[in-house]
Amino acid sequence: MKRARLLALALPGLLCTSGCFLIALGYPSYDINYATYRLPAKATRFAAVCTPQDDYNAAPPPMLEARSTLVFSSNRPGGAGGFDLVAYDMSATFNQDSGHFDLWARRLLDEDRSWNADRARVLDLLKSINSSADELGPSWIGYEQRALTFTSDRDGQRDVYLYGPELARPLPLGALNSPHDDGYACVVSASQSVAFDSNRGGDHDLYQTPLTTLPHDATSVAPLAALNSPANDRAPFACERRLVFASDRAGGQGGYDLYLSRYVDGRWTTPVNLGPQINSAADEFRPVIVPAPEFSNDLLLFSSNRPGGAGGYDLYYAGVDR
Repeated sequence: MKRARLLALALPGLLCTSGCFLIALGYPSYDINYATYRLPAKATRFAAVCTPQDDYNAAPPPMLEARSTLVFSSNRPGGAGGFDLVAYDMSATFNQDSGHFDLWARRLLDEDRSWNADRARVLDLLKSINSSADELGPSWIGYEQRALTFTSDRDGQRDVYLYGPELARPLPLGALNSPHDDGYACVVSASQSVAFDSNRGGDHDLYQTPLTTLPHDATSVAPLAALNSPANDRAPFACERRLVFASDRAGGQGGYDLYLSRYVDGRWTTPVNLGPQINSAADEFRPVIVPAPEFSNDLLLFSSNRPGGAGGYDLYYAGVDR
């Protein structure tokens, strides 16, 4: 059996900071009883970030590491009005000796500005985005967390906006927006496109446009026909060659369920319902996938208003196959 002085299979950064520190102090060694960890298949409420209000529409951290930044929408008291974007530090650790997994989070506050420039930048970004209207569906552009897309109804209907430090104010993306409700944009690297949802055709469907058309050329927007149904298909999110979304199509567990499709040989496969361990008779919405290279599967974050939560919509997590 292997022996190690490192307590946990954790995230990059934790291995070379706390691990080296523990060894230097001469802490006792521990058995590595678990070579890796598979994130749980059954949905678990992310209690560290949930309130009695609605907490949903997460944007994933760029990678699962010692300290990453999770951004999501909440209508909890103290915001600018409606749904605002809030930020949390998030970490995941797995103890190879005891087999204990922990997903931890702490809200970023103004006092964090003084000791960490990255967190100050995120807080400044959200302060410039939040308004008296609703801000929903945040999605980071790239792993540097310097810019993000989000959905807002500040101009009367829901549109997609882009904001980053190079912009004076949030920029409406004319390539995606229409006189109807448009939202939940995400970059799809597998197909070099942007996916989003819109009710421009009546019900909500998924649409795409090539990355090259941003920010203003709307001539190439087309339905994602391989994924759409006669019901509502909403809130797409892409990670590598996977795309997850919410739909209230027939054959689910009830309400909105989460579905997954894979990009194979230049096309999307038939969407698969993620099943009763994740979906419920209530609504599951706005799924995002967080790559978790230290584990044997990846982390799925999503919102649900199922019974047993803190109130309204809560954030939940589960494992999802690569």
